[in-house]
Amino acid sequence: MKENSMSDEQWQASASWQALTERAETLVEIRRFFEIRNVLEVDTPVIMRGATTDVYLDSISATIEVSGKQERLFLQTSPEFALKRLVATHQQSVFQIAKAFRNGEAGSRHNPEFTMLEWYRPGLSFNQLMDEVAELVSGILNIETVEQHAYRDLFQDTLGIDPFLSSKEDLADYVLVKLVVI
Repeated sequence: MKENSMSDEQWQASASWQALTERAETLVEIRRFFEIRNVLEVDTPVIMRGATTDVYLDSISATIEVSGKQERLFLQTSPEFALKRLVATHQQSVFQIAKAFRNGEAGSRHNPEFTMLEWYRPGLSFNQLMDEVAELVSGILNIETVEQHAYRDLFQDTLGIDPFLSSKEDLADYVLVKLVVI
């Protein structure tokens, strides 16, 4: 009989009970946040026929058998596509706390499988959505105020460049100079 070569540490969960409890409490807070705003929680498929269209993300594929034939499907890199289909069909606010999968993105603080919150709010302006994000984040993290800055203003105030008027080459040169200096 072959003995199990795994040590006790190898089979045990790496998450602490405190971390699991805090995660569960955070999920309850997120759900409460959206329930108050009448945003419906939905659950969309995590495996689909097409890979992501985002050129910077690498999908993970799986081969399954359908009616005796092999078919290549893909794990979602985010629930974006499925959620947008729901919004386009029903014109209602939705959110999902979903498993997402991205190939080639693993490290000490990054896992190819992770949980993502995504939501859509038809009828809300860009500024209203920014306010909603600030409310959600400040509520969950117990932060009194969240500063909001325009993308362009941050570049101008912090770096002294205008990203809207600079060429790609100028921006690339700026990054290279700053990286070499640092």
